[in-house]
Amino acid sequence: MELLVAAAIGLTTATGLYMMLRGSTFPVIVGLTFLSYAVNVFLFAMGRLAANRAPIVGTVPDPVDPLPQALVLTAIVISFGMTALIVVLALRGFLETGSDAVDLDRGDADDEDDDLDDAAPDPAPDATTASERAIRFFRDGAGPDEPEADPGRGPAPARPVPSEGRP
Repeated sequence: MELLVAAAIGLTTATGLYMMLRGSTFPVIVGLTFLSYAVNVFLFAMGRLAANRAPIVGTVPDPVDPLPQALVLTAIVISFGMTALIVVLALRGFLETGSDAVDLDRGDADDEDDDLDDAAPDPAPDATTASERAIRFFRDGAGPDEPEADPGRGPAPARPVPSEGRP
């Protein structure tokens, strides 16, 4: 049983590392999730792999250590919050740049000393443009290919909000 759990931890870790080395953000997020699963199984296996044993001292002669179980529960909550944060950052990066690539283009890749001062970096995209596009998308439902509203018409009409007294 220990060999099976060790192989599962190793396979999950290898899958997570492979996915984290991919070129777009979604596989990186999935790879980070796989790594957190591997760490959780490793922490759970630290408390000895035993069946039908209580983790409470005094009820059985040889109890299972409850600390790894508590660490796994804490790690699940932390990894959920971390995944939510990374998804939001990836979405923001996609809205800012229009791409979900995770690599940085440094200009000349054949430079041996890898000095960043050789080529001037590309100017960052205008943050207000991406923010305005996102706000327009959620407010008006206008996608990136749809034309903008006529600026002479004024702001878009507000959507009716149902009152709480009526169904």
